[in-house]
Amino acid sequence: SLILFFGMMVFPETPRYLMKVGRRLEAARVLYWVRTGHKEATLEESDMASVVGEELEEISSTLEAARLAGDARWSEVVNKENFKRLVLGMIVQLFQQFTGMNIIMYYSTRIFQKVGVQEFVATAVVGIINFVTTFGTLVLVDKYGRKSLLLGGGMGMSVSVALGGVVIVLSGATFSSDQCSSDQLSKFQGGLVVFCVCLFVFSFALTWGPVAWVVTSEIFPLRVRGKCVSITTASNWTGNFLIGYGTPLLLASLGVKGTFFLMAVCNAAATFFILISLPETKGLSLEQIDKMFSGRSLLEVSEYRHYLRLLPNSRECLVWTRHLSVCLVVVVILGFAYHSLPHR
Repeated sequence: SLILFFGMMVFPETPRYLMKVGRRLEAARVLYWVRTGHKEATLEESDMASVVGEELEEISSTLEAARLAGDARWSEVVNKENFKRLVLGMIVQLFQQFTGMNIIMYYSTRIFQKVGVQEFVATAVVGIINFVTTFGTLVLVDKYGRKSLLLGGGMGMSVSVALGGVVIVLSGATFSSDQCSSDQLSKFQGGLVVFCVCLFVFSFALTWGPVAWVVTSEIFPLRVRGKCVSITTASNWTGNFLIGYGTPLLLASLGVKGTFFLMAVCNAAATFFILISLPETKGLSLEQIDKMFSGRSLLEVSEYRHYLRLLPNSRECLVWTRHLSVCLVVVVILGFAYHSLPHR
């Protein structure tokens, strides 16, 4: 809280707010800093025109149009152009919950305890990974883009929990929420489950955790953004409620391995949805995003064919995927072979 408080003391106002209250020069300097990384307090608007002049005019035109139109009404939220974005934002926030991150956060202590790891270690490991990894998003989100991170994170989470479920199935452990003896899993197998959980948390914290909020703050027009973001946030908390209420039932009926496999399916579905519905908004202004959505379906703005074309042509990606798959298979086979040997 203190970091947030003191950070906001030195954080600049947004260019749109500064333009709205008539502080155009300050708006130009803030926008210039955002676009170039150089913070110059002595520059005049003419010095920055080549970099931010056009964007300032777009912001000015948008604000003037909003002023003439008056306050936004709720009916505008569900009109033809905004409703598809609202649905997109709501589903993104629901999928953020249905990735299963809060299943791990709420029950990681129990899961780790069943595989022979102390409770405080479970809490520390998951918390530290979740906290530290989030900072990586600050660098990656503008370098690789929102959509690319969500696609990569969804695949990473799906693979990690699926592998964790496979480890439990092959071990023959009951591993339900009510009964599981730690000796059903060897230390190696338990370590693999722990590794899969940590990899899942890493993938979420780097991608879906923060990036889902970035996406829902960018895709809406400024005029109705407040109302739309409030609705998407409500859908996130609705998903959180469903996860919190339903997780004990899932663990009781499906066990941990079944829950892991269900999480893998949900993450695969989330990845597919992002592929066919979400456009890349990296480096675009709100006005450019408005133009991109205007008169086009979500399937059209997603440019999914571009991402599909990248997969077969990315030879390096395929090579690394093959090597990683072989390594994982070898490690799992050796671990279970060692566990099956007679030990005195």
